[in-house]
Amino acid sequence: MKRQRLDIRDWEAFAALTRHRHFGHAAEELGITQSAMSQRIAKLEGDLRLKLMIRSNQGVEPTDAGLALLPEARALIAAKRNALEAAAAIREEGARPLRLLLSNAIIHTAILPKLRRALEEAQGSAFQVDVEAADEVEIQPGKR
Repeated sequence: MKRQRLDIRDWEAFAALTRHRHFGHAAEELGITQSAMSQRIAKLEGDLRLKLMIRSNQGVEPTDAGLALLPEARALIAAKRNALEAAAAIREEGARPLRLLLSNAIIHTAILPKLRRALEEAQGSAFQVDVEAADEVEIQPGKR
């Protein structure tokens, strides 16, 4: 499959247009011109090679393909919002990732029980812990 780059702003335009069913109102919501809104929809339709909206004198309606892709558009927009909110929380609370690469035996006997207790005690704190199991852990000179 050919790799495609899709612009989240095109998906936001599509979702707004399906809500408002009117180019002008959707454009106003996004703070762009009606022409820019039309261009974003045309670009998304071209990128997907699908007709997403049917234009008429009464406004616009999503096609069957548009209706089928609407949940995906909403999921993309929600993922963007969640990522931005997580980034803001990390900035505000100073959370930093902690990455551990340990053997399975150490993870299950020593780390997980203590980590479980620490997480229970730290409810509401913003932090990220990634624990990765390794069959063998190599200690590299100069690194601890």
